[in-house]
Amino acid sequence: MKCYVCKATDSISLPMYLDKNKRLLSELELKAFRVLHPRAAYIQFEKVMVCGICKFEMEARKAE
Repeated sequence: MKCYVCKATDSISLPMYLDKNKRLLSELELKAFRVLHPRAAYIQFEKVMVCGICKFEMEARKAE
């Protein structure tokens, strides 16, 4: 599958969700959002694939 971030092809692609502000959310973050904001159930998220390297880099940036 093609990575949404780097456009490279990777066999280990992970599903992520894109909000209207073009921020990527993991499945756990999306579930947490749905629990914390039940009235926002109408908000649609676009499902995109992200390769393992880009996912690791995003997690490393969040940890800083």
